[in-house]
Amino acid sequence: MKKAVVWLIGAFLIAACLILSIRYFDPALIRHYLVELTRHPIWLIGMIAAYALAFVLRAVAWKWYVGRPLPFIVCLSGLLYSLLINHIVPLKVGDGFRVYVLMKEKIGWDEALHSTLVMRTLDLLILALFAGSGAVVIGYAYSISFMSLIMLIGITVTIAAAILFRTGRLRWLNKHVSMLAKALSGTKGRSILVLIALSWILEAFVLAGVVGVLGMQLGIAQAVWANSMTIAGQTFQMTPGGIGSYESVMSFSLAQIGFTWEQAYIAAIVTHGFKFGFSYLAGLYVWFAYPLSWKEIRQLIQRKGKASHEKSVTV
Repeated sequence: MKKAVVWLIGAFLIAACLILSIRYFDPALIRHYLVELTRHPIWLIGMIAAYALAFVLRAVAWKWYVGRPLPFIVCLSGLLYSLLINHIVPLKVGDGFRVYVLMKEKIGWDEALHSTLVMRTLDLLILALFAGSGAVVIGYAYSISFMSLIMLIGITVTIAAAILFRTGRLRWLNKHVSMLAKALSGTKGRSILVLIALSWILEAFVLAGVVGVLGMQLGIAQAVWANSMTIAGQTFQMTPGGIGSYESVMSFSLAQIGFTWEQAYIAAIVTHGFKFGFSYLAGLYVWFAYPLSWKEIRQLIQRKGKASHEKSVTV
């Protein structure tokens, strides 16, 4: 049931993107704007630096959370492998690589999985905080379309929680909740939260940079809100890199703050294209910096895909 709800929302977002594409997709115009990015090297370098630094901050936060004397490259490699794989295969199986690189460093499966799940949960909570705060501060709290989306997400979370309670799976979380509370207490915990929040603010500079190059205007607070909405929407990823869901949610978000649908759609396409390019280049880098064999990569993808299928069947 949970999988059916996620797939239903994902299919709806892809359908929305198809409608936008039929109306606004112009290969020549999009190619023009992509070329325009290369004609602003300062902007482009700044966007690349901001996006790369976002992953560096998340890697530092993860390393601090694990609390082991791990080389920094291990945590950064786990994040970049996750980014690459999620832009290659339809299912979101990238987090399995984060677990795997920790296990290669002699960290137990339970601890590796726990830290990965916690960091992913903190990402989502902070994104939700940015999205909700932006709705109030920037003035979208009473937008019917925005509130409809929030209600849809809330219903999905409620259904998922009900299923977890019904199957008794939330009892398994008790140990991890205790570990989480302990790890996030004190100065170190607050520092981890600050690093994660800063990383998502930095990622929003990519959208702000694209919009600036396209000759449009977007404040950083608006960029953070739109980016947070878009990344949160990737929960319903059904295609490599979330093609379709990314464009529809970002287009919707930008349309809420005064962009025309055509402007919003083009900005979403160019931004997503930039992130695809970054993910492949970062994947190439990490393959040399922290190499995994093709056999390891293939087995991990197959294993995570099979686990996802079996989980959906049992639910």
